[in-house]
Amino acid sequence: MTRVRLIIFSILVTFVNASIIFAEEQDQSIPVDPKLVALNKIRPVLKTVKKFYPEASSILFMQNLHFEDSTQLYVESAITKLQVVGNSFLEGVRGPKAKGGVWCDIFLLKGSSRSYSRAEGAVKRKHFVEHKIYQDLHGIDHHLHVTLRVPKGNASSEFVKEFTSLIRSCSRDFVTDK
Repeated sequence: MTRVRLIIFSILVTFVNASIIFAEEQDQSIPVDPKLVALNKIRPVLKTVKKFYPEASSILFMQNLHFEDSTQLYVESAITKLQVVGNSFLEGVRGPKAKGGVWCDIFLLKGSSRSYSRAEGAVKRKHFVEHKIYQDLHGIDHHLHVTLRVPKGNASSEFVKEFTSLIRSCSRDFVTDK
């Protein structure tokens, strides 16, 4: 049963990725939250990404900014809030290849991120390190929910430091930038 779920998930991920690539090639109008567009202008996330990963692909879609470079699908133990007795659940996740890569989702969500603060930090998973960052955007009652996955080791530490600093710099007032 688990194999069937993994195969179905892999097909779904492939279909979604193909749809995104097709939309990029067709230069279709993709709906994007104006606050996310403004944020990327004030804090040029994609410029920082391209500095370290020139071949990275990215997409802005609704309240999501996603970028990745040199990734693949992995089967990892699921991260859950509840303690799992015995073996943990397995899930298919996309992550960077061991030789270098990056995978990131940035969601713009309404309200404060205070309730997530305990879940923030880096988690060493089987194939990569997953960083969770929650950052309030003062002045507009929204916050960023960031999931960044990089290979294990120190090769990407400079990118993680610069990227995290950029996301943290959003703590100032989004409207007045003070």
